[in-house]
Amino acid sequence: MNIITIGQQFEMGKLVAEKLGAMRADGEVVQAVIKSPDHPFWVELNKHFDQKIKKLFSFLKTVTVGKVKAKKTTDCFTDKKRYYYRDGDLDKFLPKVQREQPDSQFTVCALAEVATFKQMAESFLGVTGDIKTLARLLKGRGYTTTLPSIEALVGCQENGEDVGLRTDGW
Repeated sequence: MNIITIGQQFEMGKLVAEKLGAMRADGEVVQAVIKSPDHPFWVELNKHFDQKIKKLFSFLKTVTVGKVKAKKTTDCFTDKKRYYYRDGDLDKFLPKVQREQPDSQFTVCALAEVATFKQMAESFLGVTGDIKTLARLLKGRGYTTTLPSIEALVGCQENGEDVGLRTDGW
């Protein structure tokens, strides 16, 4: 088996557990799966995880943002002096209230090339998958944030701290 990341190992373990649970596997079947590298289940997993994921970005630095209070989504990105445009769909697709977020660290990255969200998520997570799976993995691994935390990052940038946000109007 090729070398895989820790994240991929956890994902494989979860898939194994789900597959064996769906089979209502008894102890002997479980042992056969674990002991046999030629078992079709492992072969299929290896095909999935042996795909090479292209790195689309490099890590530049980490920025810390202090605790941010909960806030109604409708109250986020409303300061007209700071935000020229606020998408009307923001409230439709997000929870009504943005949860409180404890002290957080954000990683600033530089893209090596233009990429879709799916490509960036796959590169970051080190696995391939459909959008629903990638979104679940990003949430499950704690790689999501709240709108008030993003507002706090914008505030840091405006106050002179380089947090890696563009300041040219884009």
